Amino acid sequence: MRSEPASPISGVEMRLRSLHLRPIHPADLPLLREFVKHLSQDTGYKRLLSGRTPTEDELRRWSAIDVSREGAIVAIDKGPNGERLVGVARYVMQSPDETDFAIVIADAWQRRGLGRELMTRLIAAARAHGVRNLSGIALSTNFAMRSLARAMGFEAARMSDALAIKLSLDLSNTDVHAGNATGANPSDADQRASSSR
Repeated sequence: MRSEPASPISGVEMRLRSLHLRPIHPADLPLLREFVKHLSQDTGYKRLLSGRTPTEDELRRWSAIDVSREGAIVAIDKGPNGERLVGVARYVMQSPDETDFAIVIADAWQRRGLGRELMTRLIAAARAHGVRNLSGIALSTNFAMRSLARAMGFEAARMSDALAIKLSLDLSNTDVHAGNATGANPSDADQRASSSR
């Protein structure tokens, strides 16, 4: 009796098969430092909405998060030369109705499905944490972020500063595109959409 053929691997799974997505740990500081160091000027500007370099204190804070109000998921590439951090998505809860998010992807890993995978897990973790609304600021010219946010069900609103837009997602709406992640365990998922800060 012939066995059934194996199910085909989706495009995202094929492109991401070398990656491990997990919650960030304080011990990831050296990986985070190298990740930020090698971001292009354009990607770094979109992350911080400025051309400055993150301080060491900021990097420490981003890696040693307060899990009572924050969540962060990192994508680790386990290559032949060791581990590299290639993406991170994060939320910071000011209140359940005011939670900021951000995401940044290494230049070589952009447009390969990693952003959507990280955001799907981040949204699931935020919802499990009791977050009711995710929002962040993105440059109006950050078309990749705008396209991803639109695909995930975010609404975009212009701000008084014409250079930026606010992206918001109502997590009380079970019909958002990230709904396929609602069953994810929050322990499986752990930057503000200054992709935002």
